[in-house]
Amino acid sequence: MDKTPMRLTGETPVPQSAHATEKMHVFTKQMLRNLIVVPLAAVAGWLFVCYTKPSTSPASVTTSQAGLHRLAQDSGVDIHSRLAAAEQLTDQDLLADLAKTANDKRVRHAATQQLTDQNHLADLAQAANETAQRLTAVNKLYHPATLVAVAKNLNEDPAVRLAAIGQLTDQTLLADLAKTLDDNALRIAAVKQMTDQAALFHLANTDRHEPLRQTAAEQLTDHTLLAELAENADHPLVRETAEKKLKTPTE
Repeated sequence: MDKTPMRLTGETPVPQSAHATEKMHVFTKQMLRNLIVVPLAAVAGWLFVCYTKPSTSPASVTTSQAGLHRLAQDSGVDIHSRLAAAEQLTDQDLLADLAKTANDKRVRHAATQQLTDQNHLADLAQAANETAQRLTAVNKLYHPATLVAVAKNLNEDPAVRLAAIGQLTDQTLLADLAKTLDDNALRIAAVKQMTDQAALFHLANTDRHEPLRQTAAEQLTDHTLLAELAENADHPLVRETAEKKLKTPTE
């Protein structure tokens, strides 16, 4: 008996080789997908992680004071990380060392800005190489003897000397500077810091520099002393200044 399968009318028989070719085609497509699409997806994922992961600077992972000091000193590290490390330092001895020895003036200046120790600041105010660093130290300094020494230093930049005078509050020291400094502009700056009425009256009456005398009269608030100047001062500008002060209503 013939067991050959019946075919529908018009059906074309498919050779076994055609089936094999189709399977190979499907397999090839799958392999190409695995070779191209999957690696691309992996690369994309890697790039996403790299670009979305928060950046971590060396200073943010270093917490010890000694570690921050080493990082700030390291010339092989980028300047932003060094400055960040200096700004996180609080140890005054390490800051002072950094302010004196760091090989980049930006790091030295950043360390100086962090200092509060008056002895270290006094040292830097007189010995730092850069004017800007000395000025920063002076503006954070409250040590009277050092401020006077800076103000009297003839070799110092006038801006630093002026800043030193501006930090002083001791009336005796200010009166002495107003009388003895070599520069009239600095002397007047000292007068502007003064509140001692007797010392101001003396300067307004007797100083050799007329603009300083006028400034001293302007600083006076004591009406008795102002009246004395208005009547008896030997310089017309001083008398006029005293008269105006007497006529100005007090708050």
